[in-house]
Amino acid sequence: MNRNRLPLVQLKTDLSAAWAIAKKDMRIYYIKPGTLMFGSGLPLLHLYRLEFLLNGKFVIGLLKQLTKTMVKRR
Repeated sequence: MNRNRLPLVQLKTDLSAAWAIAKKDMRIYYIKPGTLMFGSGLPLLHLYRLEFLLNGKFVIGLLKQLTKTMVKRR
């Protein structure tokens, strides 16, 4: 019985270490103003540019598709 419990303890230790490393990496590399700005702002800028190029047809079509999907799920 003790042998079966040991891998679970090791798994818990390994997952705890992996989570600590992931938190450190997120804090160092991803949660910075530049990264957040480009990660959220750049896609919105591209969407706005595409909307301008297609004369407003893209977002209207996208909203129609989203509402159809939301209605089907309920």
